[in-house]
Amino acid sequence: MIQERFTSQKKLILELVKKSSSHPTAQEVYYEVKKHLPRISKATVYRILKNFTKKGLIKEIPLKTSRFDGDVSPHAHFVCVKCGKIYNLFEKTLISFPDIEIGRVLRVETVIYGVCKECEEKA
Repeated sequence: MIQERFTSQKKLILELVKKSSSHPTAQEVYYEVKKHLPRISKATVYRILKNFTKKGLIKEIPLKTSRFDGDVSPHAHFVCVKCGKIYNLFEKTLISFPDIEIGRVLRVETVIYGVCKECEEKA
């Protein structure tokens, strides 16, 4: 089996997603990476993000435009329908499911849509 190289491109992309609290889109990751690696292609960034998601190094939040999360610990997401901001929710009641009759639960992806307090206060 061939060992996959962990290139400087991959390292930078992983660091950017891991340190971001904004749950960036692939396009946002691309623009940020391009500042440091001007010759990188959009296709390369997208391929690396998909590969990291597949390997469990990051999470993909499947919204109208996918967002990426560097925190792979069990948690749900709250998406504000007004401003689009995404918040992490670590409430145990939302993310812990016992094994169910038809099989063992490996992962639960929960996205809750609502209006954040900031947008509520603006209204």
